[in-house]
Amino acid sequence: MLTAGRNGQFGLTENKQDISLTGTVGSLLKAATDNGNIELKVDLLSARPGAQFVLSSSSRLATIEKLQNAMMISEKGKQSGIISVSLKGTDPKLTSSILNEIGREYVRQNVERKSAEAEKSLTFLDKQLPDLKRQLEQSEIKFNQFRNSSGTIDLDEESKMLLQQSVTAQTKMIELKQKREELLIRFTRDHPAVVGIDSQMKEINGEMQAITVKIKKLPLVQQDVLRLTRDVKVNTDLYTALLNSAQQLQLVKAGKVGNVRLVDAAMVPEQPIKPNRPSVIGVAVLIGLFFGVISAFIRKSLFGGLTDAHEIEHILGLTVYANIPHSTRQEALHQQVRGKSPQVSVLAQIDPTDIAIESLRSLRTSLQFSMLDAKNNIVLITGPTPDLGKSFVSVNFAAVMAAAGKKVLLIDADLRKGYLHQYFGIGRERGLSELIVGTCNLEQVLHTEVVKNVDFISTGVLPPNPSELLLHETVARLLNSLSVSYDYVLIDTAPVLAVSDTLILGPYVGAIFIVTRAGKSTIGDVKETIKRCSQNGIPVKGVIFNDIKRRPGGYGYGYKYGKYRYTQYKY
Repeated sequence: MLTAGRNGQFGLTENKQDISLTGTVGSLLKAATDNGNIELKVDLLSARPGAQFVLSSSSRLATIEKLQNAMMISEKGKQSGIISVSLKGTDPKLTSSILNEIGREYVRQNVERKSAEAEKSLTFLDKQLPDLKRQLEQSEIKFNQFRNSSGTIDLDEESKMLLQQSVTAQTKMIELKQKREELLIRFTRDHPAVVGIDSQMKEINGEMQAITVKIKKLPLVQQDVLRLTRDVKVNTDLYTALLNSAQQLQLVKAGKVGNVRLVDAAMVPEQPIKPNRPSVIGVAVLIGLFFGVISAFIRKSLFGGLTDAHEIEHILGLTVYANIPHSTRQEALHQQVRGKSPQVSVLAQIDPTDIAIESLRSLRTSLQFSMLDAKNNIVLITGPTPDLGKSFVSVNFAAVMAAAGKKVLLIDADLRKGYLHQYFGIGRERGLSELIVGTCNLEQVLHTEVVKNVDFISTGVLPPNPSELLLHETVARLLNSLSVSYDYVLIDTAPVLAVSDTLILGPYVGAIFIVTRAGKSTIGDVKETIKRCSQNGIPVKGVIFNDIKRRPGGYGYGYKYGKYRYTQYKY
């Protein structure tokens, strides 16, 4: 932990190892610890006194491995001999400096490898030259001492020839010994090159022994002159040769050029390469679209909600009498209804031009022809499950029928959770349940002209046994008497799959319409609803497809065979 101090001071602490040091900005801080030496230099510290910074360190091996993993090395073209090295980092100057230093070190090591042989030879010669110089000086001193004591002695032709042969053999022997020592630096004694040198040295040894035998036949004075002259000449020639070799090797070392060069140095970039915002945004959009499509398919396969009316017509063979689009205005009115507002919240009266109301007008036209062969003018509106919008359809369809001059009676027969009375801002007291048991007469429960030409009967007090109440013998007589007094009687009932109330009222009506909702109802639900109605001898006239949301793109449809979900609906 580094803590900023005053006057350019800072503190360095580490609790586990009990380290507490103090340093100065711009100066190198050195300290020895049990786990190694610490060297830290802070060039600039812009912080208030007391500000703390967490420092982290990496080992040499970890740093090298991290650098190796971050570097990208590739050859530019096949067998081109051009290597490209790239490195990514957060600091542009530091990243550029690291790459340039690696390039320079690579070139330097290449040159050193090229001149390594000359360096080894120079090292050997540097050790041999002082010894040879000392031997030359000693041989010259001995030769001069002999001449001073014995005077000048001329050698005959035979002695001169022996001297020349002896010098030549001695020089060769010394050269072979030097060469052998150089080879032993790199090879073992069993290497063919070393073995060859040994054989040559053996032959020269034989020659030198033969020359020595001949020299011993000469007079003693000539033998001494010959021996001393030979030593001086051999040492002089060897020293001169080695000195020339050393100078040549120094020239070779100094002029040695490697076969690697740096083509382009790493420059400090002006713009960062990451993050590439357009690419990131593009990839994010593609990923979002991909997962959105996948989630839509998963949702469709798991839930299987209806999205198009053609699915119902194609699979079930039922006629879809109306496709009611989603209405944003109705959303606000629905909140008003649920809030039990005293105002009338009927969309057909508030905004008769809404697109959902236009769809109900087409249902009105279709209904007039479909009711020609019906046994009475009573229309029952229900649905497979709760929350499909059947109350909205019932209320607004009654208003649409009334707008055409028809006298309509709307009955809320959902004796469990019916709330049609809230659309008109009235209470549910004194309704259908009181009328069936006889505690109230028709005049007491009938709400006249809730909307022009629309009379309404609410649920009344919700009974504890709705199904048994609807089985009362007075229900049939009541519906028949009401049918005579009105052009149409609309009954809103509870969902078929939740309770059996609709199946009880079904035999008394002239037509049954099932309300389905886009994205919520399934083919299985509708199938099961039709099946239950058929088992009770109640034919379904058709389907009203509600709450169709606008989809982007072109118009089209598909279908999928769904299964009925055997669910215990809470209602």
